[in-house]
Amino acid sequence: LPSSAQSRLAQLSQSAGATAKPNCYGCMSAATEHCVALLHALAFQPEMRLMLIRQGLVQELVNCNLRRGSVAMRREVRALLCLLTHDNPTATRRLNRILLRRIKAALDQHESNPSLVVSIQHEMRLLVATVNTPDSCWEDRLRSVFKLFVVSNGCSSPVVMEHITLPCLRILHYVMRLPDDAATRIKDRKLSISTSGGGGVADATRWLRGDPEHKFIVWKKRVNGGGDANRLGDDDRLAEKYGRRW
Repeated sequence: LPSSAQSRLAQLSQSAGATAKPNCYGCMSAATEHCVALLHALAFQPEMRLMLIRQGLVQELVNCNLRRGSVAMRREVRALLCLLTHDNPTATRRLNRILLRRIKAALDQHESNPSLVVSIQHEMRLLVATVNTPDSCWEDRLRSVFKLFVVSNGCSSPVVMEHITLPCLRILHYVMRLPDDAATRIKDRKLSISTSGGGGVADATRWLRGDPEHKFIVWKKRVNGGGDANRLGDDDRLAEKYGRRW
């Protein structure tokens, strides 16, 4: 196990010597913390991670542990969910559906009960944590954030803007921001931009639908000349040609 997981288990095991009392909140909270730490340690093993996902641990953690416990406990639950969905498209899509369903449900009822929008702050924090996870599922997570941003952008409620729209906008800004060294290199040299229509046009609507022909890797191949540029229509080629030039 990683050293961080081993040290965490050691700390919890030292506090396990105390005699548990029935109907004691502290004992139940400590037991839950022990379980989450143990699950976190087990999730580092790929085989155990798949087994935990098949047993429905992702849904269980979101329903029962995401909102409860101390700040440190909720942070550990978010870290465990990020670990469970790491490089796992099926688990990532499942978690995204759960989060979008809960956030949209609060959004639909924000006029009659604004406190519901405030209550989904834990789901938004989890969304931020998953987007910050560097793996092969980043595009699915970013698509979910963009869908949520589009839906919430049509609402003028200050509560919705503060707790949903602005966090989504911060996530999108963070993802699109260039590293400092990359920005410096771009400023220091003149970019050679082709105006021959290399197929760099992207359809956001189809991308949001999950169209395989409009995934990032397919778009990148078209931009680099590895795709079939002839599939683009005349309007698309003209739009890219003069869009790049302008």
